[in-house]
Amino acid sequence: MDVELLVLASISRLGKEINDERSYLHWAYKNGIPVFCPGLIDCSLGDMLYFHSFRNPGLIIDIVQDYAVFIKTAQEFDGSDSGARPDEAVSWGKPRGSAKTVKVHCDATIAFPVLVAETFAANCIEP
Repeated sequence: MDVELLVLASISRLGKEINDERSYLHWAYKNGIPVFCPGLIDCSLGDMLYFHSFRNPGLIIDIVQDYAVFIKTAQEFDGSDSGARPDEAVSWGKPRGSAKTVKVHCDATIAFPVLVAETFAANCIEP
């Protein structure tokens, strides 16, 4: 029997298990706010999921390839992967070719808090 692991569900589970009020994943979980991070499959955790699925067939990882937001300070002209346009990520099979993508030229420590604040503001329920 196949088990489908959605990146969204696994990140939500991380927020639940972290149980640390200093963690944005904790607060996103507590408030039912989805956190999308397709990069999860590129990191050590993603490697471990791959090796687990290799040894235990049936695990399917759905990386939610319909949307992608790249927050970067790198520029395209330097030839680095970090500076690449979103269509380069498409060529590697990260987002789908039909995905809605955007590249934000900004430091993540500036952009991420703004995105989080906007998410909370957009979902705020007036008393």
